[in-house]
Amino acid sequence: MVVRREMRPVKAPTNSGHHIGSLGEAIRQSRRGRFTIEKLAKRAGVSVGLISQIEKGKGNPSFVTLMKLASALDLSLGAFFNSQPLPRESDMVVRRGERRKLALEQEGLVYEILSADSQQALRMVRFQLPPGFDNSERPFSHAGQECVFLLSGRIEAHIGGSAFTLEEGDAISYDSTVPHWWRNLYDKPAVLIRAATPPPF
Repeated sequence: MVVRREMRPVKAPTNSGHHIGSLGEAIRQSRRGRFTIEKLAKRAGVSVGLISQIEKGKGNPSFVTLMKLASALDLSLGAFFNSQPLPRESDMVVRRGERRKLALEQEGLVYEILSADSQQALRMVRFQLPPGFDNSERPFSHAGQECVFLLSGRIEAHIGGSAFTLEEGDAISYDSTVPHWWRNLYDKPAVLIRAATPPPF
């Protein structure tokens, strides 16, 4: 005798408001700037009201509904089951005109921070060495590792007792606990990108 069991849609746990709230936030962040609720509902083939309820953390969507929403948002289903909501653009993207800047006027240096999250262990910075720059009397030294890429110009890089001439397209990596300093003896600014972990500032 064969017993047939009815297959029912798998639902998100009904006793986890935090999970539903995170799911709603993930959907909201995923569609923001791309689809209105109405457009997403049409793409997914579900009701506007259902999406609204899910985003408010009040809905209890079936597995099939989640599949439809994930497909409509061009996401994997797994994206909905993270404990944290999907990151916002501002958590990842730094627009050209929105970089945070740190100016050291006495040295003629301006640092532009390229990393979006100030809490990240890796910091990317764009900086420029003006013609005549020389910090040999005040070398840098701090915990961590660095890699510097020369976007344009020509400089001397001094790491400990070693000196290197870097030209456009060259890169140098070093232990930043070793005193290091830069010299720009040329008539054009040098523009550099630095990756450092942990960030010195």
